[in-house]
Amino acid sequence: MAKKAPDEVRASKEFNAYYAGLNRNGEAYRRMTACIESIKENWQVGDKVGRDKFPDYYVEKYGINNLYRLQVGDCRLAYTIVADGCRLVAVI
Repeated sequence: MAKKAPDEVRASKEFNAYYAGLNRNGEAYRRMTACIESIKENWQVGDKVGRDKFPDYYVEKYGINNLYRLQVGDCRLAYTIVADGCRLVAVI
C-alpha cells in the first residue's frame, strides 16, 4: 500500500492536555510521539475501526464517520480523517 501523508495533523483539546502532561523523558511520551510521526507520514498506518465499534462519545462529540487506532504499548491512540476544503486532516 502506498503511503498517504495527510496535509495536516491536529490534536483534540483532550489529547493536547494528555500529551502536554506526559513526562518528556518517559516511555509513553516517546511512544505517542512516534505514533504522531507515523500518522504524519501515512494516515492509513492505523487499523480501521468498524463503524459498529465507534465509541458513542466520539460520534456524539465529534460527529466522526471514520476511526483508526494505533496500539501504543498497553494504550491506544485513536484518530479520524476529515476534509478541510481540499485538504486531508488527521485529528487525534
